[in-house]
Amino acid sequence: MKCINCHKREAQKHERFGILPCKECQNKPYRNARKLPEFTTAEIKQERKEYAEDIEQPFRKGEPNKRYIEIYGKERAKEVGMSDYEIEHAKYVYSADDEYYDRNL
Repeated sequence: MKCINCHKREAQKHERFGILPCKECQNKPYRNARKLPEFTTAEIKQERKEYAEDIEQPFRKGEPNKRYIEIYGKERAKEVGMSDYEIEHAKYVYSADDEYYDRNL
């Protein structure tokens, strides 16, 4: 039986795990799935930009989100449980350094 990855060499047979990729494929470094390109349409990318504000969260790891307050206002922030002190001292809790933030915008 051929290798399930490369389809060139013979696959390895293991008693417990069954058919495994060939030795060469097993020794290759792991490909990180997050670095693969995203296949999507231009329309979906545009909608992500248009509706980005609709999914803004009021808190991140317990920190109040200043961008949420700017979008929805102080009254809405109070409704979700922010105090006046938290509203006044809120920070931007997302940055370009965060994983997946503005990934495809």
